[in-house]
Amino acid sequence: MIADISITEKSFGPKILMTGVKFSVDDGEKVGVVGRNGVGKSTLFGIVAGTDTDYTGEVIFKRG
Repeated sequence: MIADISITEKSFGPKILMTGVKFSVDDGEKVGVVGRNGVGKSTLFGIVAGTDTDYTGEVIFKRG
């Protein structure tokens, strides 16, 4: 496992953007994210990159 992502909730004001998002990325895997405009793709990458910390959940990276 390279990363284990669990987002309980992410919202912007009254609008809930994500709930119950869970996935992991294993060594050698490639990941693609597809969706309409405004559904949270960039927000998801911001959470994974650590630039967006205003959410409930956790992002765990393998050391090394």
